[in-house]
Amino acid sequence: MFLCEVSYAQKLAALTRRLKQWAEHWDDVHAALKRDCNIPDDWPVRPWLFVPQALVKCLVDKLAPITRPDGTPVFKPRITTLESVQPWNFPDWNHRDCETDKSDTDIPEAMRV
Repeated sequence: MFLCEVSYAQKLAALTRRLKQWAEHWDDVHAALKRDCNIPDDWPVRPWLFVPQALVKCLVDKLAPITRPDGTPVFKPRITTLESVQPWNFPDWNHRDCETDKSDTDIPEAMRV
């Protein structure tokens, strides 16, 4: 299950604040999703973040300190650039007239899938 968040903000302050709040209460968030959405216990739950390509490195840097007391990440968010899902970079509806999309090159592999 993905918890999707979209941000156009240049400093990502609101997005970072929300992720920190989720991290502080992750067990409660996870339990509420299981209860309210009736998802199975074995389903993974993670954030899916959509941000402009120019802000990916900034976002990855801001995610680094969001950890448990033992230093492990609370969650492993998936990151997708807005440019890779929005039509403004593609001149044709079927994307055949565009070059190969390189908008995810700054996203660590573990955050792409």
